[in-house]
Amino acid sequence: MLTNHCILTRLMLFASITTALFLPTPTPFGAVLLHAQQSTLPTDTTTINRLNALAESYAAQGDDVKDTAFFYAKRAFSLAERIGYKRGMAEALATLAYRYNLDGKIEQGLEFGFKQLQLAEELGDKRLIARGLISIGFAAGQQSRADSAAIWDARARLLKALAISSELRDSLLITFCYNSLGRLSRMAGEQQSAQQYHEKALAIGEKLASLEQTSWALHSLAALDESQQRYTIALQRAVRSLALREQSKRTFAIATSLRLVGHIHLKMRNFSAAKRFAERSIGMSKSLDGLFLVKMQSYQLLADANTALKQPTEALSAFKSYTAIKDSAAAIEAKNNILQLQAHIDRERKDHEQSLLAREGALQKAVIERQYALGIFVIGCALLLSILVVILWRNNHHKKQQNEELSSAYREIRQQQEILESQAQEIELTNTQLQEINETLQASNIALDEANTFKLNMLSIAAHDLKNPLHTIANFAELLQEDASPNENSRTNEFAGRIVRICQRMLTLIHDLLETAAHDLGKMTLQNEPVNLSDLAIAVTEQYATQAQEKDQTIIVENQEECWVEGDVQRLYQVLDNLVSNAIKYSPFGKRIWLTLSIPANQGITRLSVKDEGPGMSDDDKSKAFVMFQRLSAEATGGESSTGIGLALVKQIVELHGGTISIVSEFGHGAEFIVELPCWAKL
Repeated sequence: MLTNHCILTRLMLFASITTALFLPTPTPFGAVLLHAQQSTLPTDTTTINRLNALAESYAAQGDDVKDTAFFYAKRAFSLAERIGYKRGMAEALATLAYRYNLDGKIEQGLEFGFKQLQLAEELGDKRLIARGLISIGFAAGQQSRADSAAIWDARARLLKALAISSELRDSLLITFCYNSLGRLSRMAGEQQSAQQYHEKALAIGEKLASLEQTSWALHSLAALDESQQRYTIALQRAVRSLALREQSKRTFAIATSLRLVGHIHLKMRNFSAAKRFAERSIGMSKSLDGLFLVKMQSYQLLADANTALKQPTEALSAFKSYTAIKDSAAAIEAKNNILQLQAHIDRERKDHEQSLLAREGALQKAVIERQYALGIFVIGCALLLSILVVILWRNNHHKKQQNEELSSAYREIRQQQEILESQAQEIELTNTQLQEINETLQASNIALDEANTFKLNMLSIAAHDLKNPLHTIANFAELLQEDASPNENSRTNEFAGRIVRICQRMLTLIHDLLETAAHDLGKMTLQNEPVNLSDLAIAVTEQYATQAQEKDQTIIVENQEECWVEGDVQRLYQVLDNLVSNAIKYSPFGKRIWLTLSIPANQGITRLSVKDEGPGMSDDDKSKAFVMFQRLSAEATGGESSTGIGLALVKQIVELHGGTISIVSEFGHGAEFIVELPCWAKL
């Protein structure tokens, strides 16, 4: 048990962090604590600089604290953007790009790298410019199928970064440049240049005692030795690199080193060792959501080792996994170029639209000019005919001459008619071109729709990133509750309890929003397996037993026989959880709730029913029940809150499982929700 002084100190620290990071001005509670500490909040730029320093420190450590690095960097960027502090924004973006690149998330690494480089060039800060160039060049070096143009572009950026780093005499940045250039040289097949770059990086990295750079250089040199069949020295360097990476706790790097050690053992015909390291690499890389190259290569290594060990079944399984990851990896890496082109999309679209408008204006001008010329021609024809009439009137006694003149006039009129027909064809061609322009504009609108879908993805990612700070706040509050004694600090218990409940509601709301966003984008996936709904029903009933007892309610589970379906156990648990919690929430005190499972004969379905004795639902309520963010007429009987998302999410999950959900209710006489799912077809 901590002393009262320690409790007060932690409470002051929590209030200070909450005030400085999450609110524009101190809350009354935080203000009281700050006054008790006799300190004032730092200026905005000072806060941002401290956050960036913390973020950079955590980013340089292992993967176990990477979420903390992301948290501080994103918060620093948000505060800096709010006050227009470009240096703070650039430093935060540099940390984010570096951390994403280490995790193998090339798309995010490139995105933040380009943004950070633009800000750095506006500031004219050479060190920040070098970091931006390194981030972009490093990301390009991580792409397994980069073309020659991409490699040369990345190399040009890294050479510029190397020149700046050398001018600044920043050894760590110089080492980073050497390793990145070596990586690009290996991709381009320039083995000698790669060897020289990595040896330079190794010398400086060992002098600086940098685990990251030293292990990187050793790993790359081992790969070069292996390609030249120097297996003994390659294995020594690879094992040493693995040991250093395990010290630095870099998951992606460890998985890569494990694969390389296994590959060298395979070349040395140590097949059992190769299999062991391949399995360890696969185990590490399963937690990665960045590049799939290490997973794909590890499965290929495992397949080769099993083949050599004459284990065909295991070899076939590994090869299938390799093929599946290879196909998905190709699709994911194909998207990496979008960030390099994103900076040009808006400008090209505007130029394209201006070009189309200019063409349309020119065509319209041409039509007007032709119409004007046609009018002049018609007037000319009228004057010509008038002249002919006068000639005919004056020279009617010269019939022969009159006939010749009429013939001449007729030929001229015929020529003019041909001209008119030609101009009519040109006008028709112009109309066709205008129609093509309209079709092009419609295609541009489709591209804009695709851009909106991309923005919706980014919004879903932003909502997902809110969960970490909410978990942090809830953990601090729970710690305060644990440290405070029952009799003392009752006000602390009250405030901490409120914080925990608010965080839980916000996490539930964020979770539901992410689930529905994933469904709308077609990205909600199911991990299907045989599921016994009777087990889930019992589990949900036990979970809500205490909440039902608080309202003197009784939950009755009927027909607890085995009811098997094929589906995602977590998603199906969400369905039962939402339906039972809603029944408790809207049922009066002292009422009953029935949870019934049945298998109707000869229908091939399992039926789940949740029925209550609540206020029931009107026809209008039933029509809006499964619509997102709709509030119904019923009120919670215990003052519980509602987001308007739960039933919509339930419907989405049920339909993903190939099932249906319906409502049977009469206003004032309770409600019954019926879910029907296909039975599990046992083999």
